[in-house]
Amino acid sequence: MSEGSATSGKEVTATRDDLSLGTHLQYLTSGNWRKPEFICWPPDAFAATMGLLHASGAYIHALEMLSDQVTMEELARDWRKTAIQGGDAPGPIRQSWDLLARNADAVLIEELVRPGTQLAHPALCKALLLIAVAADETCYDISDYPDNAFAAYCSAKLAAAHQRSLCSMVSPSRCAVLPKSQTPSVGITTRALSRNLAYVPTTEVAVRAHVSAGDLSPGTSTLDLLVVPWPAEVSTEAFSVREEHGQRFFSYEPTPADPSAVLAHTRKCFDRAKSEGYSPSIVVFPELALAQAEFSELSTFVAVEHEARLVTGVRPSLSSPYNRAAFCYPLKRRAVPFEQVKHHRWRLTEAQAKAYSLPEPQSYDGAWEKTTPCRRSLETFYVRCWLTACSLICEDLARQEPVGALVREIAPSLIIALLMDGPQHENRWPARYASVLAEDPGSAVLTVSSLGMVRLGAGLHGGSWKIGSWTERGKAPIALSLQQDGLGLVLRLKESTIRSRTLDGRSFLQRYPSLASEPRPLVAG
Repeated sequence: MSEGSATSGKEVTATRDDLSLGTHLQYLTSGNWRKPEFICWPPDAFAATMGLLHASGAYIHALEMLSDQVTMEELARDWRKTAIQGGDAPGPIRQSWDLLARNADAVLIEELVRPGTQLAHPALCKALLLIAVAADETCYDISDYPDNAFAAYCSAKLAAAHQRSLCSMVSPSRCAVLPKSQTPSVGITTRALSRNLAYVPTTEVAVRAHVSAGDLSPGTSTLDLLVVPWPAEVSTEAFSVREEHGQRFFSYEPTPADPSAVLAHTRKCFDRAKSEGYSPSIVVFPELALAQAEFSELSTFVAVEHEARLVTGVRPSLSSPYNRAAFCYPLKRRAVPFEQVKHHRWRLTEAQAKAYSLPEPQSYDGAWEKTTPCRRSLETFYVRCWLTACSLICEDLARQEPVGALVREIAPSLIIALLMDGPQHENRWPARYASVLAEDPGSAVLTVSSLGMVRLGAGLHGGSWKIGSWTERGKAPIALSLQQDGLGLVLRLKESTIRSRTLDGRSFLQRYPSLASEPRPLVAG
């Protein structure tokens, strides 16, 4: 049987249960894979080949089939040049793709990897792996676009696709290719095969990468993050429970406050931080911390006046009845907002209601959080070349489906969990789930709750309130504590590196954030 033209003289009829490579490519690329220019753009090539490797499981042979890192780096350099000039892919890439194209309609996906050690189509497997790995290597440091023509080209492609994908000829409705930050050091998966690109299968969750949110200039190896555990007081009277549609729902509706109060508090935090030598680039508030009007006013202060990024929980309202994480970043002297709706409603138990001293706690048992369902999304944003981030809202940290697999695919270097929760002890559920993500994909995890909720949860221990936790790879979680007169807390993060390897054996320095010093509580002066 020859892979030079066709692997069998028999006609192959692909059904739902035995798709040919060509049938899979036809769906994945909407037929574009047959166009000669399809292979010229690396993210398109990555989507097509990684889709086949993912469906067939052929990626498990990467280590045995690809071992020449020098050749891969040379291919990547050549492909970067031709890709932005509109030229053809390098010779080995074109030859591998032509081999795939000649045989795609005759080979079934299930035939690529069979039980046992003997590969039925080793040349095809190697061609798929070569293209996927070379495309991944071609896209190294694509977040570093200020001084990188290829990275700037990628950024433009991403913007044209509304931050949904780097691809040109593969629709995000079929699959997406996005930048990634971390490569897992454990497990044999497609995620371990790439270090620069994430293959994102289509799911109910829309994934977007906001590259323009970052200050990606080289040389910025430290960053200050300001945690504001607002509000300082939470009244049990803000909670209520009612029955609707045969179900019980609870709401959190605090008495409307002067929008300038949170602005004044944040201004104090900035002033105090700067007096101690800090310059916050990210400001984080907990779940449900702000009303929409407060977020709008605070966005101007944080993004325009201080050129920082804001990540906060925003409460439901009549015009926007969703529990959501709201973000903004500075761009050309304006604040650019985007948001992510909470994926999972919190379902209270009587024991939890008692822990927070809610009146008539038995009435809350089994009550669902009052928030309107909405299309789920995962918004990732760039802060530095070495720091990409996403946010999960309370219950979404614990309920891994459907977003967990996507978080591991995109592998942000920092996950910010916005909580409406009690004291953040190192042995409680947020720290446990954070430790899992710190191992795979290797993300640092920051959890933040409000001082008011920590107080309701009887969080006074040793004269301090544990309003958050920090977990990074290879280390145990640490609690973030405030004194009773605390305003907020500053974390100074630094760029760290560790030697890592992809599944095919490529060696590289993995960049990730770590604490540069002890967290610094800010107190009123």
